[in-house]
Formats: sequence, structure tokens, C-alpha cells
Amino acid sequence: MLVTLPLAAFIAALALAQRAGRDTRYALLLAAIVWGVFLTLLTEVLSYFYFLTSTGLAVGWAVFGLACWWLTWRLRGKREPRQSAPPLEDSEKALLCGLGLPVGIVGLMALLAPPNTWDAMSYHLPRIVLWATNRSVQIYPTADYSQVLMTPWAEFAMLHLYLLWGGDRLVNLVEFASLVGTTVAVSSIAATFGASRFIQIITAIISATIPEGVLEASGAMKTYVATFWMTTAAYFVLRWNAQPRLHLFGFSAAAGLLR
Repeated sequence: MLVTLPLAAFIAALALAQRAGRDTRYALLLAAIVWGVFLTLLTEVLSYFYFLTSTGLAVGWAVFGLACWWLTWRLRGKREPRQSAPPLEDSEKALLCGLGLPVGIVGLMALLAPPNTWDAMSYHLPRIVLWATNRSVQIYPTADYSQVLMTPWAEFAMLHLYLLWGGDRLVNLVEFASLVGTTVAVSSIAATFGASRFIQIITAIISATIPEGVLEASGAMKTYVATFWMTTAAYFVLRWNAQPRLHLFGFSAAAGLLR
């Protein structure tokens, strides 16, 4: 199905990001930034030519995924060494299982429940539908200024799912993915400050179980999307000295995707 192409492209970007070494969380955040930048670029380019359609998106994501796999193949053997982590203790396994339960429930709700909040009905989904109708994200006349004033990246991502799926069934997954990404970023920040793995898991649990966040993460909102990019930008700032050029890109891109 066409809707799997962005996911396949992210997996390809993750494989490429792992060439930079370090741990899986680092690669996930770096891949998310590369994926998010390409999503924005693809949306704007297709919009300029009024070709923002399921066909245009499918071709774009397929090309991006293949390019990532090609670069990964070209960089084979150049992977930075990783330090092997000690096995998880029983207490850490229990905490991770406890973390997975609420996150899994939120993900299930995001998948099964259609968008139904008032702001999703008033401006999140209307701007997506109008963009899809116009085949462009250019400003259009509307009585609701929120549709043309608020930052658009979250709706860009929802638009891709909307067009590739053919409906709004999957648009909630943008917020849910941001919940997962924020949890990864928060635990990575804790690791940067030298926290033990046990404390990193605790910080992840605290981040993933904020009541307001749990309520919003299963809907067509954008708060968690902004939170994810902010925490990711903060993480790369904290890692600045390790690889200044790469982390400058990570910080700048994550901050830019807040737009």
C-alpha cells in the first residue's frame, strides 16, 4: 500500500543514520530529522507545481527511500564503532514493560478512533482537505484565520497520510509518533547528563505519562509534534561538542521544523 512508503523511507533513513554510530536512540532522532526535512521539501516542491497528489507523494518517498538505501550501501564498512550495552536488569525490564502498556494503549486509540476534537474539526482537518483539493499548500481564502496562520508541519505530515491512505483514518498517528519520539529524546537528554540507564527509563516514563500529553497523543493535534522537535533540538545542542557540524545540522533542522 502507498501509505507504507513513508514508513519504509524512515527505515531506510534509520539504516543510514546508524552509519554515524552511537546508540539506536541517537540514530532514531537523526533519522527523524532527515525524514522530516525531506517531508517538508517534498511538500513544498510538489505544491509549487500543483502536483501534491498521492502519485507525487508516492514517487517522492520511493525515490528518497531508495536514495537512503543506496547511500547506506555506499557507506558500508565505514560505520563508527559502538559500545555494547550491558544486558537489561529485571527491574529495568519491568519498567520498560510498564512504559509500553500506556504507550500501546494510546497508539491503539490513535489507530482506531477517528479525529474528533473540536480544533481538529475546525482547522486541522479542513486545511488538510483544502490542501489536498487545491493540490497545493498555498494560502487560500478562509473565514478561520487558524487555517492559514498556525505552523503547518504537523498538518504536512497528516496530509501525506491522508493522501496516501485515501482518508483521515491514520492522521492521528502523527501525534502518537511524536509521543514516542519525545520519549526517546527525553531519555537521550538524561543520558547526556550522565544519568544511569535506570534513571533514563524513569525519565521516559514520566515524559510518556503526562496527563495532557496522553490525552492529546491519540488525536489530530500538533502539540506533541512541537514538543518532539523542541526536545530533539535541545538534545543536539547538548551533544554539540561531539560532532559540531552534524549536530549543528540536527539542531537547526529540528528548530526549523517547529515552524
